[in-house]
Amino acid sequence: MYLLIRCKCGRFLYANKNQKTRSCPCGKILKINKMQVYARVRTEQEAGEAVRILQEKEFGVPGFRRYDI
Repeated sequence: MYLLIRCKCGRFLYANKNQKTRSCPCGKILKINKMQVYARVRTEQEAGEAVRILQEKEFGVPGFRRYDI
């Protein structure tokens, strides 16, 4: 089982329920048992998809934008 959590920087992450800590790309080390759990999913693939959906809802679709000059 995987837990969906959120770092203080705003990024959504997932961690195995047996993990004690998880590092965020922002550099913070998160203690899993102290974090609010947003969802629980069964597989790592479901966890990755759920994080992607939550990130898109919060920050928009990632990627490069074309600017006309």
